[in-house]
Amino acid sequence: MGAILGLALSVLAGGRLQTPGTLQPQHWRTISPALDETVTNPLLGRGSQLVDGALVIREHAFHASDVLVPQLQGIPARVELEVEAASGPVTLVLSTGPQAPRVMLTLTADRFSLDGVRAESWQERGTLGPWVVRSDPAGTVLVTGSGDALLVAHGLTGVELTTNGEEARVGSIVVYDADEQVIFVDDFEGDGASPWVAVAGALLGALWGLAFAGAVLGGGGIVLPLVLAALPLVVLPLPESWWLQGVERLYLSRTPYWHLARAGLVLSLLPLGGLALLRSGVLKPRRGELAGAWMLWAGTGVVVTGLACRDLDGAALVMGIVGGIFVVAPAMLAHVSQLHPVRMLAVDLPGLLALAALGWPGGLVVLLGWRLLVLTASARHLLDHSPKAGSNAVLVVVVMLFPAAEMAVRGTYLGEAWRMDRLTGEGASDADWREAEAFWSASCGPTDATRTVSVAWAGGSSTGGAYQFHNDPTAFFPAQAHQVLCTSLPPDTRLVSHNHGDGGRDTFTISRSISRLLERSDPDVLVLYVGVNDVMTSGGALSRKDRAARVATWTAGPVRQVASQSRVLTGLSLLVRQPREKSDNGVPEVSLDEAEENLRAVASATEGRQVLLLTELLRSDFGSGLAAYAGMERRVAQDHDHVHWFDLAGAIEPPEDGGLMADRNHLSRSGAQVVGERLAPEVARLAGW
Repeated sequence: MGAILGLALSVLAGGRLQTPGTLQPQHWRTISPALDETVTNPLLGRGSQLVDGALVIREHAFHASDVLVPQLQGIPARVELEVEAASGPVTLVLSTGPQAPRVMLTLTADRFSLDGVRAESWQERGTLGPWVVRSDPAGTVLVTGSGDALLVAHGLTGVELTTNGEEARVGSIVVYDADEQVIFVDDFEGDGASPWVAVAGALLGALWGLAFAGAVLGGGGIVLPLVLAALPLVVLPLPESWWLQGVERLYLSRTPYWHLARAGLVLSLLPLGGLALLRSGVLKPRRGELAGAWMLWAGTGVVVTGLACRDLDGAALVMGIVGGIFVVAPAMLAHVSQLHPVRMLAVDLPGLLALAALGWPGGLVVLLGWRLLVLTASARHLLDHSPKAGSNAVLVVVVMLFPAAEMAVRGTYLGEAWRMDRLTGEGASDADWREAEAFWSASCGPTDATRTVSVAWAGGSSTGGAYQFHNDPTAFFPAQAHQVLCTSLPPDTRLVSHNHGDGGRDTFTISRSISRLLERSDPDVLVLYVGVNDVMTSGGALSRKDRAARVATWTAGPVRQVASQSRVLTGLSLLVRQPREKSDNGVPEVSLDEAEENLRAVASATEGRQVLLLTELLRSDFGSGLAAYAGMERRVAQDHDHVHWFDLAGAIEPPEDGGLMADRNHLSRSGAQVVGERLAPEVARLAGW
């Protein structure tokens, strides 16, 4: 009966725990907020996925949504887009040429808006079916029930999909050219439920049925088994949003929500299984020992300890061997409490297998938890026959639980995610900035040169470490500039370049890691390509500086300071801490005043070196959002002799603008080449040749 129930529930609600499908990379170009087109497992379980025959687009936890670009096989003349009835707003971005404006058309199943998601901007469509956008050289229109609405007086050149806030669900998209030939189509129907979902549901249901029957038949009433049996039945139908919020609240920055849902389902089965164990009488003692029982324990301990220590070395290996003594400790307990050694070993086997499979960091916690359950099941017998040994065993397990949990957490990515000084709401792309590791380094010139010039580059995703060139570091403009500089090296000179760019880097990051950057690269020239990630990126109601100040208050005082060093306590505190504020009118990640403060800190730290501040390039239709920022950079350069400002945007001819940008503020491959070639003479001048 449990298998039948599990099978039925898995068919009805198992999709919430199933890994969603992904877009076909040959059909779609996915620009994620981590700015890495190679992302296939979306950050925090959000992003773009195929669920139940629809394309689902969600905001990432700390960033905007993905931008999805269909790979069209021609010039679009008509777009048909089906938005599902339960969908939030879908943003259809219409490109109309490099110098022409882009149209942001927001759609639901029955309304549209040309002014975002503001309540007063919505208009009823007056018809049903897929949305239709029609285009010719004279203009682009949206077809509605009350007539065609002119969107822009230019013809279409491309389309993109994204969302702004709520979950968007797209049922299908078809794009035609002027000859009514289909140049792109996707109905997202290729992600049908895996048959393994039903198999897993039946197996888990059977396990649930066995545990329920064991708990009921063991005596002691049926109320408690019914309550515990209801836990997995509650876990399974919980909506995806519940798991998403749990993932984000706990900063499980590499745990997609479906992994958390599966873990929750497995954990919900354990109380019922534990109750069945308590009532089963499996640990009732039998006097006498089998020949070789102690040798069996010793052999098991050696094998399990060896497997658990496979990834350890040095002092950690010594700790693992000492831990092996703990592995065989129940043999002594079985001896003094008159429990049968082989039966005790059999009951202990699940915990031992977990230790062997997971190793010390994760397996020890499972082993301790299992043994605590076994000791609880044996409590009456231990009190009757060996209360001292039993209480000592319980004490050891309880005392070891916390350090074992701490070790387990530090052995995973949570060791970094649950650092108190990092819990300021930063994205995963900014996790390693304190180390100031170079994303890419290269050198040219004679190895025995009398003079070596070092150039360090720092900035956001257009500088390095992210976007579509993640696996091709030489495509970023610092590498392009390096290649040009290598062709014009003075005699007996060697050039070393270090690219410290990465997605999300801003002046807050750079100013607080500048000492480490200088230590690692020792640059003669430091080039900063910053601006967009400072004042044109919103992180919510608080800036990065304000969020860092809040963390400082969390760790004020000796007790908080000590507690803040514990990853486990920090993680538990996330359950009761107020979530990060979100605001429709969010403040910049780094305000203009704070950016100036950060750049002046960089200037003070780089005395004796040359610093070059650059303006960032933007699409022509993205506005002049960095005009005030450029003025601030110029003031900083005027106040420091070794700091220089270069108007990169003004130095590149406007006609090249369309080919420079991959989107509104990221350089294309050809754009990075143009920028590198234009910057090389400026860097050479500062380097002294």
